[in-house]
Amino acid sequence: MLGAGLRLFHLSAKSLWLDEILTAQAAQQRTPMGVLALVRQWDVPPLSFLLTWAVRILGDSDFLIRLPEALAGIACVPVIFALGKSLFRPRVGLLAAFLYAVLPFSVAYAQEARPYALLMFFTTLQMLLAYRMAGAWSRRASLGFAFASVANMYTHYLAFAATLAAYAYLGLALTVERLRARTVIPREDNPIRWWGPDLSNLAVAAAITATFYVPWLLPFVNCFRRPELGCGRPPVRAEAPAAQTWALLSAVSFEGPVLALFVIGLVTLVVSAVWGRWRPSLLILFWIGAPLLSFFLRAGISVVAMLPRYFSVLFPAGVIVAAVGVEAVARGAQGMMQWARGRSSPAPHGSAPGMDPRPGGLPFMTTVAYIGLTVLVLTQSVPRLEASYRAPKDDYRSAAAHILRSTRSDAVVLAVGPYSGFVVAGLEYYLAGNAARIPVLDAVRIDDRFVDRLRHASGPVWAAIFHGPPKEIPTDGFHVERFPGMTIVTRPDSGHGPIADADLLLRWAGTFHHPQDDSRSVFEALAGLKGTGENLLPAPSHGFTRSPEAVRDQWTLLPGTTLEQDTFRLAPGGSSVNVVFTTGRLRPGGTFVIQFAYRNPQLHGVQRVYVSAHHRDERWLDVFPTGGGYLCDAAQDWKTGAFGFTLPPDTASAIIWLRAVGTGTADYRDVEVRPIGQTREGRKDTRDDPPRDAAKV
Repeated sequence: MLGAGLRLFHLSAKSLWLDEILTAQAAQQRTPMGVLALVRQWDVPPLSFLLTWAVRILGDSDFLIRLPEALAGIACVPVIFALGKSLFRPRVGLLAAFLYAVLPFSVAYAQEARPYALLMFFTTLQMLLAYRMAGAWSRRASLGFAFASVANMYTHYLAFAATLAAYAYLGLALTVERLRARTVIPREDNPIRWWGPDLSNLAVAAAITATFYVPWLLPFVNCFRRPELGCGRPPVRAEAPAAQTWALLSAVSFEGPVLALFVIGLVTLVVSAVWGRWRPSLLILFWIGAPLLSFFLRAGISVVAMLPRYFSVLFPAGVIVAAVGVEAVARGAQGMMQWARGRSSPAPHGSAPGMDPRPGGLPFMTTVAYIGLTVLVLTQSVPRLEASYRAPKDDYRSAAAHILRSTRSDAVVLAVGPYSGFVVAGLEYYLAGNAARIPVLDAVRIDDRFVDRLRHASGPVWAAIFHGPPKEIPTDGFHVERFPGMTIVTRPDSGHGPIADADLLLRWAGTFHHPQDDSRSVFEALAGLKGTGENLLPAPSHGFTRSPEAVRDQWTLLPGTTLEQDTFRLAPGGSSVNVVFTTGRLRPGGTFVIQFAYRNPQLHGVQRVYVSAHHRDERWLDVFPTGGGYLCDAAQDWKTGAFGFTLPPDTASAIIWLRAVGTGTADYRDVEVRPIGQTREGRKDTRDDPPRDAAKV
C-alpha cells in the first residue's frame, strides 16, 4: 500500500517531458503494428510503448500515459520481497521491499512514462526465477525464467547485461552442483545421468530467449550505430571523477546511511560467497557485476558521468544489498550484546555475519537495531522524496496552455535556439491535445514550407526557447513568459505582419545561438528579404554523364534514371535511385539555398532531396536538412521546394542528391544552389553588416 500510494500520488501533476512525449506519440498509433513500425524507426525496444498503447483505450491523460510504469513500480515491491526472502530470510526481503518503496529514485521513475520502472520489475522477476531455477532445475522454472528474460530484453537494452549475468550465474551454479554430485554418484554411472536433464532445461531456456528476440536483433545492433541514441552515444568524459561519483550515488538515492549499509551488505555477501551460502550471494554479485563491467568496458572511468537512469537495472540489487547490511549490523549488535553478557551463541559454521540461516525469533537487540536503522534511512529519504514531488520538469503543458489563453487560433510558434526539436515535439503534443491548429515550426531548420506557413498566418508570432535564453541577453521590447524548462517570447504589438515579426525574433535568437543566425539568413532569402548570388549548378543539358559512380562537377545519372529535356526522371524498381551532383565549388562555412521543382503522379513511395557535406578523406560530415532530407509532398503537377544549409568549415566537397524510393516514376527539374548574402549580380549584400568600427571590437 505504501509503494502504491507513493507512486500514484500526484502522478499527473507535472507535464510530460520530451522522452515521455515520444512514448505518448507511439501510443497514439491506431494499431500495435503501427506502434512497432514507429519504434523500429527509433531502434528502441517496444514493450513499454505497447503497454502504454494498451491503456490508451481508457483515455489520453497524462495520468494514463504514466500508469503502466506506476503499476510496474508497485508490482516490483512484492517481487523484491519474494526475492529477498528466497535468497536470505523474510525480514531481509521485507526491508528491501520497504527501501524500494520509499527511496526517491524508484518512486521518480515509477512516475515517468519511460521503461525504467518496468526494467526494474522484470530484472527483479528474472533474478527471482533464475534463483528458483538453480534450486529446482525443472522445466517449469526454466520456461518462466526464459519468458521473463524475453520480456526484460524487449523493455530496455540494459536488460542484456542483466540477462547475461543471470545465465552466467545459472551456468556456474549447474557446474558447481554437478561437480559436487560426482562425489556421491558411482563412477560407473553414465555422466548424462547427472548432467543431462538440468543442462537440457538451461539450454531450453537459452533457446527460447534467443529465438523470441531474433525479430528485434537488427534494431538492437542499429541502436549502437546511432550516436544520437543513448546506447550509441559516445560516453561523456568524466571531468571530476570523485565529485561525479558522489553526485551519481546521490542521484540514485545511495548516500548517507543507505550507502553505508550498502557497503556493509556488499562485504557481507562477498564473505558469504567465499565461506558461506554461495548461491544467494553470487546471484546478487553477478547481478551487480555484469552491468557495471559492461558500463566500464563502454565508458571506462567516465562511467561515473553516465545518466543515473542507466543504473536502474542495478537499483533492486542495491536495495537488497542494503537490507543485507541492516541484517548484518543488527546481527552484529545482538552478538556483541550476547558476548558482553557472556552468553554468546555462535552461528553455525560457514555462515557469514548476518547470514545465519537458522529460523527463530527476533531478539530484542536485533529489533532495536532494525528499527533504529530504518528510522535513520527514513530521516534521509522522506525530505528528498518530498522534494522530488516538487522538482520541476520541462513544462510544455503550461507553456501551451498560456499560448492558448493569450492568442488567437491563427498564431504561429517558432521553436528557436538550441534543442529546437525538443520544443517542437513538446508544444505540438499539448497544442494538438487541445484541438488547437497553432503550428509549431522548427526555426533552426527552415525551408519553403516554413515561409509559406508564415505568409498564410494572420495572428501573432511566438518564439519558444528550450530552458530560455542566457540571462545576459536583453529582452527589451518583448513580452517574456518563463516556465520550468521553457521560455516563450512575443512582440507586444504584432501589427507588422508574421514575416516581419518572425524576422525580428530570429534576429534576437541569433544573439545567443549562432546556428540561428544562419537560419535567419535562409529565412530572409526564401522570404525575399535578402538577395542571393548566382546559381552554382550547371544546367543538366550542359554537363551530365551516365555512370554507376558520381563524377565531380557533372550531373551523374545513376542506374534507374534518365534525362528528358532538362527533366530528371527517376524510375525506382522497389528500391532507391538517385541523380547526384558532386562539387567542390561551395564555400566551406557558407550558407546556401537549394531550390528545385518536382512532381510524382505515378510514384508509389517517397521522393527526397538531400545535400551531404564531406571531408577531404571522404568522411560524411553532415546531411541536410535534418539528417533525413527534404520530403517532397504528393504532387500531381510541378511543385517547388527549397531549403537552406550551412556547410561545416572543414567541408571539401558537397553532393546534391535527388532521390526516389518505391515503384513508379518521379521527376525533378530547375535545380539551383545559390549562396546567401550575395545579390543576384554577385555583389555581397551589406544590409545586415555591422558598422565597420564594430569589427575592431
